[in-house]
Amino acid sequence: QVVLLAGNRDINKLRLARELSGETHRRAPPEASGWSRPEMLRFLLEHTMGAKGAFEHRRAELMRDGGKATDADVVESYLADITPDGPLFTYLSMARLAFRAGVTLFVHGGVTDASFGVVPAAPSRGVPALRTTDLDAWLSGLETFYRDELSAFVDGGPYDALVAYQAPVSGTRLNQASVVYGRPADDLNNPVLLPAGLREALASQGIFRVIMGHTPVGDVPCVLRDRNRTLEQVSADCSRGRHDDAPCVLVRGDVLEVRGVAILDDGERVDHSAMFDARVDASPLGTVLAN
Repeated sequence: QVVLLAGNRDINKLRLARELSGETHRRAPPEASGWSRPEMLRFLLEHTMGAKGAFEHRRAELMRDGGKATDADVVESYLADITPDGPLFTYLSMARLAFRAGVTLFVHGGVTDASFGVVPAAPSRGVPALRTTDLDAWLSGLETFYRDELSAFVDGGPYDALVAYQAPVSGTRLNQASVVYGRPADDLNNPVLLPAGLREALASQGIFRVIMGHTPVGDVPCVLRDRNRTLEQVSADCSRGRHDDAPCVLVRGDVLEVRGVAILDDGERVDHSAMFDARVDASPLGTVLAN
């Protein structure tokens, strides 16, 4: 009864298999060609994966578990994670890019006009992009793309299409064509309603709710609804909230419940709970009145 969604910070570690074996990342400085593997890993984690301090955190983890913790050991531990039987690759092999449960669609990043119905191409494997207006065919295509890219990784073949799919487009901070990295948000990362045409397209195929992560929204999940109740959007990444308590998002058919804790500017701790019932709810809570 558990479905795992592959996120960008999971998938991007696959890059280490090649970038610690001689392939220099495009953002590395010219002198990187002479770096040791620990030097390269520190750079990759901090400057290309948004994981400042991760190298030393891993060293501390190795020491805590009683293992060796030299710089070389840290590097080898990261590479061991992505071997076919390593813990991270095992996780990825059990994960999916998207999942539908009745009227609810789950993705890591978001669904946008640019990503809906599009299964990315894999040029290195000679696979063209697929475009469809059928939701279930799209989800099936994404799953096939994902599995084929993981298989290519294991076989030593090209898996660059998956790496590109989970990352921002070069020179930008966005990848709206990806359900892993897409952001239905404004320039300040405030959640925004999906375009009306996209909401209607999802609704026409039985989707009433989209639940997303990836873009931090505060202490508690953010729920947005349009005036016509066409679609309910839940942004549930609270990783940069003011406390360490995890919020809870419960879906029971037509009913959505959100629970969490908010810390106000004056330091007051407030328990938050809201319930949305698609069948009877007339509450304006979460409704965007101007769209």
